[in-house]
Amino acid sequence: AMTIMASTQAPHARDTQKDDAFDEEIWRDLERLDQVELTPELMTRCLEIARVINPELARKLTLLRDNNPELFRKRLLINGRQLISLAQLKERDPQLYSIKVAHLLIDVEVADFASQFRDALRDGDVDQVNRLEPILMQRVNAQVILSLTERERYLDRLREHIVRLECELEDDRTAVDRLVDNRFREVLGDEVSLWSKYVVDRRP
Repeated sequence: AMTIMASTQAPHARDTQKDDAFDEEIWRDLERLDQVELTPELMTRCLEIARVINPELARKLTLLRDNNPELFRKRLLINGRQLISLAQLKERDPQLYSIKVAHLLIDVEVADFASQFRDALRDGDVDQVNRLEPILMQRVNAQVILSLTERERYLDRLREHIVRLECELEDDRTAVDRLVDNRFREVLGDEVSLWSKYVVDRRP
């Protein structure tokens, strides 16, 4: 399986339930992978994103693309859900994409420094504890702020979507006759032409 980012599930590091649920909302907001056309351009964007968030993964994917393009494509579809979603997000909302990538990167830093800090605590290395504590605290602070910023931007997107839906609803309310006529034709299906002829024939 292809791991996009290193695990960051350190105990008590953050409220992972909230962030995990929020991530799922972002991915659900994007297209289902079985509806995605994996074009050469999209695959290139996936590699570019991988180089930012996981250089080692990007190196392996580049080798796979060069040696076996079809397997590379299948691997992206099966295991590269996050990369594809990030590529879509970059195109649709560059601001949220930038925040999301920064969040992913800080997650890795927090996991790394937290691991070092726990080791120093277990070893009783006072100098290392004193050195790492403010660094880890600063990274956790940045992590929390990015998480809140990310959620705030996503809520902005939802508000914008609601405004568009309200405008569409208002427009539709002023065009009821047209909507009824269109829907009537839809339910008739292939027989709509027969109905049209019937309407013409029954005119006086």
